[in-house]
Amino acid sequence: MSVIEAQGVEHAVAIGAVSLMPTIRSYHQAKAMIDALDYSEPLSFEVEKLSQKRSLPQNNKSHVWYNQVDKQLCLPIGTTRCECKLYFGIPMLRAEDQDFAARYDGLIKNRFTKEEKLELMRWFPVTSLMTKSQKSRYLESIQHYYAEQMGIVLD
Repeated sequence: MSVIEAQGVEHAVAIGAVSLMPTIRSYHQAKAMIDALDYSEPLSFEVEKLSQKRSLPQNNKSHVWYNQVDKQLCLPIGTTRCECKLYFGIPMLRAEDQDFAARYDGLIKNRFTKEEKLELMRWFPVTSLMTKSQKSRYLESIQHYYAEQMGIVLD
């Protein structure tokens, strides 16, 4: 199955029996997903209530920082975002979410090169899966790394 897009919603990405599911935030997103399903075989669903998601200021801060690092290091825009997601976000999610770890390890970990994983991070959900607490720790890790290793102060 490939990525199905309907009304701006990216639906399940499945390879074999492992899939990555989106967060559905509205009736219209849920309906678009249900309308796009193939009903020729029985289906099963898992529904879980999400913990408090990251805040808009956290999200804005990360994007400001990504651009700041890209500019200071003369990198193509988007490079730092992909690197941070892969090197800070993925390890955090793998360590704290067994389901994510199983899916990431089964689909991606040993299947792609580092360069391919970085390209994958352009669309692969990482920070959108984080809680506020995780996003705070993610931002702290980024801030510490760039200050200590690269001499870039991120505020």
